[in-house]
Amino acid sequence: MGQYLQLGICHRITVEREQLKQSGLTENDVVMRLGEKMDMTLFTGHGTEEAVRFTIRESVVLEQLHDFLQDQYSMYPVKKDPDSFNPILMKLSTLHSMREIVELAEGKTLQYFQNNDVYEYMEAGHWNRIRLRLSLFVFFFEGKISMEEYTYFLRYLEHLVRAHSQHTIAGAFRAVIQ
Repeated sequence: MGQYLQLGICHRITVEREQLKQSGLTENDVVMRLGEKMDMTLFTGHGTEEAVRFTIRESVVLEQLHDFLQDQYSMYPVKKDPDSFNPILMKLSTLHSMREIVELAEGKTLQYFQNNDVYEYMEAGHWNRIRLRLSLFVFFFEGKISMEEYTYFLRYLEHLVRAHSQHTIAGAFRAVIQ
């Protein structure tokens, strides 16, 4: 069974409270561990009885997403239609809220800008893991691929994008296979 390589900006992280309770982790523990993978200063946390959610700050998205994507798309070789990213960038430039951007991505009407939820596990102790739901603005969605273990390669891609970006929103960049 193949999976798809997806590159995107993580805009929401959800952790079920029941999993926190069972694992003995606190919200601060989760923030510290997530901070090893992403820049958590880009996120604000809020909780309900059911879950804890970390959402990327709207100001970061509104100020940087368009330019960040423009930089990333400029490096992406599109053989069929080199202008295929222009409609995305034009549409994003007309949006004025995080809600509008999420709705655009969730509508999945644009091939190179979609919302996708992926699941990742965080170690919570010996033989204990908690599940995280990451919501991504996926801007590259590539082929059907079969891979066994490419964790280090994906972390390399994440570090590469962050190191070469002038935009702090790159601190929320994730590469996943799902």
